[in-house]
Amino acid sequence: MRDPRPGNIAGTAGTRGTAGFVSAPPVAIARSGLQAMDGVQAMDRLALRREDAAAALSVSDESFDRYVRPYVRVVRLGTLRLYPVVELVAFLADQASSPVEDIAA
Repeated sequence: MRDPRPGNIAGTAGTRGTAGFVSAPPVAIARSGLQAMDGVQAMDRLALRREDAAAALSVSDESFDRYVRPYVRVVRLGTLRLYPVVELVAFLADQASSPVEDIAA
């Protein structure tokens, strides 16, 4: 899988884009479980509405509002709120723990 941006190869580390968002490597997005929603590939959708973002993370809308939304940056377009896919992937990476940490707890 090749990244369409010049000089980027799939699987390389994410970089900070022009808007300050961390752009996740395409491999991270492909492995995140965001492959297809509503017949549209996640790579085509750069941001998701709240309901789609919650579904992509396999949580309820209420759990998304309580546990995810406070920690993910949002793009505001009038009354529309969009959650960038790279922000959701970064949230998952930040929240992930190793199995050793789970055993020690």
